[in-house]
Amino acid sequence: MTAPAPNTDHPDAFPWLKHLDNEDRASLLNDLSAAVDTLNPDDAISELNRVVHEWANTAIVLADPNLRAALTDKDIPGGTQ
Repeated sequence: MTAPAPNTDHPDAFPWLKHLDNEDRASLLNDLSAAVDTLNPDDAISELNRVVHEWANTAIVLADPNLRAALTDKDIPGGTQ
């Protein structure tokens, strides 16, 4: 299943989103949705912050072609793998 591209009206809010493909973006939205579904008023912001933080770190790793290739088993474009 191919996920629709997210709304990009505000690309400066989460610039790391450009490093996630549509499947990863759909997973991010699913994770955020799951977090919202289980929100406890006492830690709502911290739980959402955790999900965003984890996905931002994932995007940072995926932004590096060598790390992306190692994690996804995809050849490095222009690389020697």
